[in-house]
Order: sequence, then C-alpha cells, then structure tokens
Amino acid sequence: MNAHGFPNDVTILINSLGIGEDNPISAENLETALIEGEVNVHRGGTNQDETRDFVRQAIIDHKLPIHSTRRGYFIIDSEPQFQATIAGMESRIDAYNARIQAVEEGWERRKMDPTFPK
Repeated sequence: MNAHGFPNDVTILINSLGIGEDNPISAENLETALIEGEVNVHRGGTNQDETRDFVRQAIIDHKLPIHSTRRGYFIIDSEPQFQATIAGMESRIDAYNARIQAVEEGWERRKMDPTFPK
C-alpha cells in the first residue's frame, strides 16, 4: 500500500498515467506498463480488454479521477476535464437507455406478431 492506501497494482496504474488530457497513455502502452509492473493483466490482442477492465474496476473501487479518450487514459486535472468526463458518461447512459427502450418495444411487437421484423 502507498501513502494514500492504494494497493501496489493500483499504485502502478496511477504512476503510469499522465496528468491531464494533454498527457494520455494509450491502452496498449498502459497494458505494457502494467505487465512490466507485474500487475495481473495479460496481453489482450488489439483491445486490451483485461487492462480496460482493470482500470474500470480501479476507478470504482478506489474512487479514482481517471478519464479515457481515443488517445488514452489520464488523471483528470481540471474542472473542464471533469465536466467532460461526466457529460460523456451521461451521454452513453442516455444512448443505452434509448436502445433498451427500443429493444423492449421491439420485443413486445414481436411477441404480438412473430413475423416482425421480417
């Protein structure tokens, strides 16, 4: 554990991240840094799925201000970065809710008409 009480694997994650949106680390490079730090993630092909899962869980478990963009991961360092992070999450939630509603309505239609949507 470090001075903030983070376990070693989370400390390695934090130390691997850039500060602010101008200093992201790509998922691929983060994966390499975590593996070199002996964090229990494995090479995940082109998507770095285990690394992404590890970061998501670390954010939740340790309340970390981490954001990701297409350019990579970084520690949020300003109010505008924080606001952009929250807005992006809310936008994805809204999109998922719209898809859930559409699938539910489609399923109801299909139950009434098994030939729908063909």
